[in-house]
Amino acid sequence: MIAFADVIKSFGDRRVLNGMTLDMAERGITCLLGASGCGKSTALRVAAGLIAPDAGSLHIPAGSCGVVFQDSRLLPWLTTEENLALALPSAQRGAEAALRVAQVLREVALDPRETGKLFPRELSGGMAQRAGIARAMLRNPRILMMDEPFASLDAMTRSDLQLMLKTLVEEQDMACLFVTHDMEEAFSLARRIVIMRDGRTAAMFERNDFSTPEKREHVRDNILTCLGRKKGA
Repeated sequence: MIAFADVIKSFGDRRVLNGMTLDMAERGITCLLGASGCGKSTALRVAAGLIAPDAGSLHIPAGSCGVVFQDSRLLPWLTTEENLALALPSAQRGAEAALRVAQVLREVALDPRETGKLFPRELSGGMAQRAGIARAMLRNPRILMMDEPFASLDAMTRSDLQLMLKTLVEEQDMACLFVTHDMEEAFSLARRIVIMRDGRTAAMFERNDFSTPEKREHVRDNILTCLGRKKGA
């Protein structure tokens, strides 16, 4: 699925995307992997329709995306369920809103009777990110866009959320674009890994390319080469 083609995006004199084409998997998780500053987050925001490109073409229908950022961005003066209800279209904020909010909280493995009444300050980091994913799910997205959502979590919590995300994407039959700078996270999550460098796509690997330890080691070396790094560096 071509998300966009030959996209250029500059901020002032700095060109961040330099003729980039992004080819996502039709279903499952596509990890956009690259070093800090290579344009990953800008690429995701363009794909999600949050910012407009200067040139190039988009191929993602408007309104088809749900977006999850690095932090949950929950309003601190509202409970979890109140935060989520704000994400519903105004026509759906009636009597059925509570049922829909409870449903998506269960989809991300949160108990709506307990978590729904908590304020953001009362949530752990993992719970807050689950709530952020639940909020994105309220729009019934065809594509879930995620910008390093697990980067600040401890290893055990991150592993739990990775498993939850893989299950959720599979059960909902969605596509997901997941931005990361962590190669092991990409190996764990991805159906497709897209390597990004200097504002454009440098390489792409399918799940079968890294499905065994031997294949994974070979792909790891290729990724490091694409990123201009030496093995063991």
